[in-house]
Amino acid sequence: NIQVYGNVVTESAGSSVTVTNGTGFIAEEAARGGSSLSKYISRQFNFTNPSTGFNIRLDVSEPENSSVRIFYKVKEVGDTAPLIDEEFVELTGLDITTSRGGEYYEVEKQIDSLIPFNAIMVKIVLESTDSAIIPKCKNLRLIALA
Repeated sequence: NIQVYGNVVTESAGSSVTVTNGTGFIAEEAARGGSSLSKYISRQFNFTNPSTGFNIRLDVSEPENSSVRIFYKVKEVGDTAPLIDEEFVELTGLDITTSRGGEYYEVEKQIDSLIPFNAIMVKIVLESTDSAIIPKCKNLRLIALA
């Protein structure tokens, strides 16, 4: 699905097409905020022992014409910069079942072989083309892996 916010200039077939994001557009990968209207950003989870991966599980109800996107950012061991200033990374390859009657399906993704980290934040972005039919999430579980 392609969603365009801002100005769109169209030309005849064979010509180039220019898509310009509005001046207030903020990508969801940005360290703070994002232009999507509905999102959850977790607090920072700190670990006593370093981790090199994590497993995330979430129950999702995703109707047609909607999407749930998950992002994360980690603080590498020894990094003195605040985690809040780091950019998010999108989890790709999520297999989310379309919900036809409001039912929830568990989504699970494991990320391994990261540089050792001792803190993590998660962002869940909920998008829909119809504000009356929206995706929902519950029961977020985050498991750090050594």
